Amino acid sequence: MKNVFLKSGRTLRTVILTLLLVVGLVGFSIGSCYGAIVEPSSQFYITDEAGVISGSTEQYIVEKNGQLEDLCGGQIVVVVVDFLDGMDIEDYAYKIFNDWKIGDDDENNGILLLLTIGEENYWCMQGKGLENSITAGDLDEILWYYLEDDFAVGCLVRSIIDISQVNFWI
Repeated sequence: MKNVFLKSGRTLRTVILTLLLVVGLVGFSIGSCYGAIVEPSSQFYITDEAGVISGSTEQYIVEKNGQLEDLCGGQIVVVVVDFLDGMDIEDYAYKIFNDWKIGDDDENNGILLLLTIGEENYWCMQGKGLENSITAGDLDEILWYYLEDDFAVGCLVRSIIDISQVNFWI
């Protein structure tokens, strides 16, 4: 009887360790699949991994953001990707916003506009320092007015320029 107990105890431990190993490996692979986000470009304010924004539009965004950052520390960052590789767009945007530290450290006054071309979706979020002056509802209205129609037909340049001209800090 004693030998059977030891044998079954070893078998049980082996099964448990094997399950833990499998669960750990699956969790690691899922985490690495969903955890990868795009890195900021050298220009920071515009990262176009989908290759749909012209050089002159990128330069315009960089210039406007330089002026804005000098004025109040605020930043409007535009990120364009093809796909999110299974990640939820809100989670992806949140991860970019925090990992890239968009906006002034003290004021937390950044805005991120994320466009996913292949998934035909977009998301915009503001830092905590702007939530009282520009609500999520305000962002929705701005996106609906300046972006929705153009995004639906693939005309991003005019929309991005229009959004970058909105004075979020009035």
